[in-house]
Amino acid sequence: MPSNKQQINNTANQILMCTPVMPVMVINDLADAVPLAKALVAGGIKVLEITLRSAVAFDAIAEIIEHVPEAIVGAGTVVSVEQLKKVEALGVKFALSPGLTECLLKAAHEMELAYIPGIASASELMLGLQYNYHTFKLFPASAVGGTEMLNALGGPFPEVRFCPTGGVTEENFMQYLALPNVCCVGGSWLLPKKIVEEKNWQAITDIAMRLITGGSLIWIPPVLQILVLWLGLLGALLASRSQEHIAIDVISRFVGPKGKKVCGISGSLFAAIVCSFVAYYSIEFIQQSIEYDDIAFAQVPAWPLQIIIPFTFSLMAVRFFLHTLGYIRINNYQPNPALKGENP
Repeated sequence: MPSNKQQINNTANQILMCTPVMPVMVINDLADAVPLAKALVAGGIKVLEITLRSAVAFDAIAEIIEHVPEAIVGAGTVVSVEQLKKVEALGVKFALSPGLTECLLKAAHEMELAYIPGIASASELMLGLQYNYHTFKLFPASAVGGTEMLNALGGPFPEVRFCPTGGVTEENFMQYLALPNVCCVGGSWLLPKKIVEEKNWQAITDIAMRLITGGSLIWIPPVLQILVLWLGLLGALLASRSQEHIAIDVISRFVGPKGKKVCGISGSLFAAIVCSFVAYYSIEFIQQSIEYDDIAFAQVPAWPLQIIIPFTFSLMAVRFFLHTLGYIRINNYQPNPALKGENP
């Protein structure tokens, strides 16, 4: 077997990590190929699977590769060695099959494109592993068990990564993406038939943006998301010092000088709830920004952020709690003159 097969497998995984959702494109009108691809790329989705289910599929692939160079173009529904050779000659970066055969597995070993065979059982997966493939398409995902199937396969095959397609919808795709062995999901719901027939390319862009940004229609490049997020967290941390002072005065005004414990407990609980909420969504945004950006950012681990952010906010909550109980004094804190003598 070629020594570069592991590198090609890594490339397959990296390509799929470039996007949370890969559109499964069935192009029946060649005139739609380029504007449809451009609409998806404009919405932040650049990994495209053009299926070989139509008479113009090969021509559509060639057109998109030529006129939409920023797209990462792959061929789907590759079911024969002849098709695999033809799409490689067209210049696709990757190819997917709904199943696997030994002929396809062997032929792909002699090619430079990233090949992603389809599996629907552990036996098929084991056959793929024998040929040193570690990234697979799970198809039809919902029919063979969906997330439960992927969870079950994750036990004996922790090194394997999947792109589930078939029965994946806008309502359930996030359940798949939450699994550690899922690179991305494939689906045709991004391209509603009526919208494509009407050639409403802006609507396609809006759908892509909504999926990439988790519901927002304002798309921000992932690197900029990380920068803005960290600036916001820094501002929140600095502002919290003055807000602690205000919180102590306000709560103390209501509970009186003898209510220090009530003040401390209620204040710390409130701070803990707010900080946990901010930390949870901060981690989620950072993980999505890192994992769904380009290939280089896909290799950045998110676990340090999962530890640092909650730990930072937890310290803030504990600090506020100890201050209000009188065990420590917050630096530079000046009590409200009206409450003089009541502050610990």
